[in-house]
Amino acid sequence: MKIKMADASETCFNTVFGALLVAEAELKQKNLDPNILRATFDELVSLSRQVCNRHFTTNRRARHHFITGPYFSIVQRSVSRWYKSLYRRMSFRCGVRHPWRVILQDNFSVELFSIIKDIVNRTGYGVHVEEAGHTTVMAFFSKIRIRNLFADLMGQEIEDFFLRKGKGLKKVQVIVDRDKQFCIKYNARKEEISFEFYYGMWNEHGWPQHV
Repeated sequence: MKIKMADASETCFNTVFGALLVAEAELKQKNLDPNILRATFDELVSLSRQVCNRHFTTNRRARHHFITGPYFSIVQRSVSRWYKSLYRRMSFRCGVRHPWRVILQDNFSVELFSIIKDIVNRTGYGVHVEEAGHTTVMAFFSKIRIRNLFADLMGQEIEDFFLRKGKGLKKVQVIVDRDKQFCIKYNARKEEISFEFYYGMWNEHGWPQHV
């Protein structure tokens, strides 16, 4: 029998909480400062609740709300605006300057970008992060990973990730792999964020037109 996600979150927390109580009891026997010990375990209990909720809840907004706090709505609006702008730039006609490529730049504060970076750095799956001086580059080579990042930051599920349909069965869609990575670059000195990715076009017969 499968456990509902909400119940699973509570089961996870209760199990961790029980283990924390045992650990606290053992540490009390080691003559540690009781006030510091109490404050430590209060924080651990709070964090364990948040982590269990983040991994087991189906609510995208709730998953990272405890990280972003009051700034979530600002990040959410910015990411939603970027997504729409990037989507509109996926043209059915091959560009001359940047063929089958989308590039977008925008101003974004260091404090807000740190929220995105913290979420990305939670796991190295599907992304390579490199920092040099004032510049941070996140190169995603997994479409699932970059899709989930946008979904988490926008607080909603995304079924057709950067998929734009034309007349008949024509379509343009983002391409993300190790050769054509989805890159997010941030310059802390200029407080500027930029996006760059490749996409392809398929005709009504399913034949690629971008190669």
